[in-house]
Amino acid sequence: MKAGFKAPGARWFTALALIAAASYVIPASAATWSAPKTLRSYTLPALPTNTAAIATAGNGDAIAVWTDEANGSVQYAQQSAGVWSASKLLYRASMAKAETTSNARVVIGPDGTATAVFGSTTPGKMQYCYSGGRVYRCKGPDTSYAKVATLAPGATAWTVPTNLSPLGIIVSDTQIGADANGDLMVLWRYVATAGAVPVLQWSERPLGGPWAAPATLAGPLNPPTLPSLAVGAHGDAAVVWAEKAASGTARYAIRSVIRPAGTAWGAAELLHGQASQVYTLMVGVDGSGAAAASWDDGYAMKLARRAPGSAWGAASLLASAPGRAYGMMGPYSAYLPDLAVNAAGDIMVAWLESEAFMGTWSIEAEVLPAAQPAFHNSWPMDTTGGLPAPRVALSDTPALAFCAWVDNGMNTAFAATAAIANASWSAPHSFGPAVWDTTVSLSAGNGRANAVWLNGNVVRFSWQFRASSYR
Repeated sequence: MKAGFKAPGARWFTALALIAAASYVIPASAATWSAPKTLRSYTLPALPTNTAAIATAGNGDAIAVWTDEANGSVQYAQQSAGVWSASKLLYRASMAKAETTSNARVVIGPDGTATAVFGSTTPGKMQYCYSGGRVYRCKGPDTSYAKVATLAPGATAWTVPTNLSPLGIIVSDTQIGADANGDLMVLWRYVATAGAVPVLQWSERPLGGPWAAPATLAGPLNPPTLPSLAVGAHGDAAVVWAEKAASGTARYAIRSVIRPAGTAWGAAELLHGQASQVYTLMVGVDGSGAAAASWDDGYAMKLARRAPGSAWGAASLLASAPGRAYGMMGPYSAYLPDLAVNAAGDIMVAWLESEAFMGTWSIEAEVLPAAQPAFHNSWPMDTTGGLPAPRVALSDTPALAFCAWVDNGMNTAFAATAAIANASWSAPHSFGPAVWDTTVSLSAGNGRANAVWLNGNVVRFSWQFRASSYR
């Protein structure tokens, strides 16, 4: 945020939102967002993070998973016919060993089986070490794994989570993707031992088969960060990551590896060579195997595309209006993009944007349909000293775009919906109260969507995961 910035009051943004809403065309649809449902309440003596991830099945049913910051457990909730269950336990972390969990992610296969993956880390035990002729007490290495579990249709409990990765001292950024047949792929960042170079590892499981032995992705020249995995409907896969362009520089290279369906991973490709200030990097793959990647680069939004069998095209600048200049000193600055790609090839990117002279902030959304011109929308909002990132999702048949965010000035969560064929956005729907500077998790499929966000009382440090369904 710019030095000296003073956020406009919430009333000012409310007035702008009401004026802007009058120009929106609400897509013709009988679908609506359901009344919010509290999934779980807990106490945490700090501002919480929305760690939820959601998978939406073809019929609109859903599963949300998240890591509980209060006790390290992994929780989940199910939605059937628009009704959400209360949260249930997926994995109990050992509080006696101070075990923590991270980055829980989930997919639902065509038969309704859910598969979740997450990271688990147990701090090393105190032990005796020897150095320089003396013996002293020191902490041993952490124990870290990527774990996986499944929930069969109609089952009341997940399988006991098993270790998918080898033992390491750091396993992070766990991610999972599934194709339309139910074949699965998992990716994680892995550090084997102290001093070892971080690498990216992966495993896959065909429908009905066992998990393959973990393997290391070839490609990174320097330690990879911000890895992102996407699996297309027909099994095409892409992984992107950022790494230092050269040792000792502040520039980053964006690299990728591609695996067309039924083949091996290709050689690493340079997607972009001189990025700066990269904090968010995402990739998506459509039903034809075409890939798209988006990232923030020097307070600007970039998008690159790759047709099947081709190299990555040059990165393009995404702007809220033609000719606008972006940078750390403005006049415009862009932050924290999110990307969605559906099977039909529609692409959506949303980001948070500021304007230096007026001190205004907005959520910007760019939709690039596969079969029609791109269209853009902006929603004024109040950050009140934070940086609340937007989240996006796309569905097929009908093709709908969803964008959700938390307005810090109003402490309220919102979502807007666009009918892609009509290039028309609805007026933002209010989910109600939300925790300052958090996100709204989103997932969509076949014209249905699901959202999870946080509400709570900052004085009492009491928080709730809440959910709503669009159907």
